[in-house]
Amino acid sequence: MTGSQVDIVSLDAVDLSSAIRSKQVSCREVMQAYLGQIDRLNPKVNAIVSLQDKDGLMRQADARDHQISQGQYLGWMHGFPQAPKDLAATAGIVTTLGSPIMKAFVPVQDAIIVERVKKA
Repeated sequence: MTGSQVDIVSLDAVDLSSAIRSKQVSCREVMQAYLGQIDRLNPKVNAIVSLQDKDGLMRQADARDHQISQGQYLGWMHGFPQAPKDLAATAGIVTTLGSPIMKAFVPVQDAIIVERVKKA
């Protein structure tokens, strides 16, 4: 499956996981597809409040691809782009908690839910 970005973002979690693990798609391709989806839709819906630096996100995807190439697989969410809800503290990323008053709040540690999803 070297399909289009639209094909990648249309996959359900089980199929995306399988495609990554079997190397039908790379984590880099997945990240590119989701960043493209964000670019297309976020101006209309403002779902992503604090988008991280795209180069940094691509480096994270490349690191996940390198792990797979070394036989290191972290589990079914390996290589999944993640966008924690802005109501959960995310270390090092502006977390507004849905309020303009918190527009500069940058937590020093992740909420437990964010920590656990990152590990997954």
